[in-house]
Amino acid sequence: MWTTLKSVFKNKTSNIDNNLYNIVTINGLESIENVDVINKLKRNEVDGFVIKDVIDKTQLNTLLEYYNSLEERGFIQKEGVGSYPISFLSLLYGMDSPKKYFTENHIVGEDVKERTGFDLQQFFISTISKFNGGKKVIVKPNNFLGGTFAPFNFRSLTKSRSNIQLHCEDCHHTWAPPESRKIGLDELQPGAIPYYITLQKSEGGKLILFDVTWQIGQYTEEIDNDHHRIVNPDGTKIDCSPKGIKRMEVETEPGDLIIFNGHKIWHMVDRVQGEEKRLTLGAFLNTTLEGELEIWA
Repeated sequence: MWTTLKSVFKNKTSNIDNNLYNIVTINGLESIENVDVINKLKRNEVDGFVIKDVIDKTQLNTLLEYYNSLEERGFIQKEGVGSYPISFLSLLYGMDSPKKYFTENHIVGEDVKERTGFDLQQFFISTISKFNGGKKVIVKPNNFLGGTFAPFNFRSLTKSRSNIQLHCEDCHHTWAPPESRKIGLDELQPGAIPYYITLQKSEGGKLILFDVTWQIGQYTEEIDNDHHRIVNPDGTKIDCSPKGIKRMEVETEPGDLIIFNGHKIWHMVDRVQGEEKRLTLGAFLNTTLEGELEIWA
């Protein structure tokens, strides 16, 4: 009896609501032809899509082997948060030599293709085009400095690092240091939509979507190593710890791709608990004035 009462009490007080956002699951890339993914996201008809098995087991194993080669070659750190290539968002917050960064990003896609035979850059271009009615997709150029943004980004997370902290993509347009605008922030418009493929699942490491969306003027304060609160422009605060605001937990399996309105939905990745790393491969997309798409990482 007491066990039953405890279960009822726990369910009533839980702030986890996995129906908080409309995340639609689609079985395979062949099922998205008439889904109109990008427009449904932009019109807020759907908050996100999980497309199952966008890469097969052979491709998945090939990319895992490639990731291991990045560690062996010293291109990605083995503990904490690993990233290859360094993301543009990291560049905003302190990376040196920005011009070299953009002029060498073309090497990323070439290296994967040369070492694996898998044209990963073209795979993403083709896949994202399908999300947008077959319209043209390009890797975003840096028109000011030359070169391009990276076409994608491998990312690892181990339990020695707390998490990928609370954020939404549009926050960077006001949070980034003013001098960062000269290295490409002004090349990006608000509304960037994140997407990634899960390469390796970990214990923990879930994507968490919070019941709050971006307002200009919001910023975050640390509660503890893992959690933050959002401070609104009027000074009110939103607790995004497990005791705070409602949240949705999203899990994906290796080979799945998730794309969601992370530009406005506050989100984080919780702490990895086990020995397995959380490995993902992804980028962002934005729409050009012509209705085509640019991808960048």
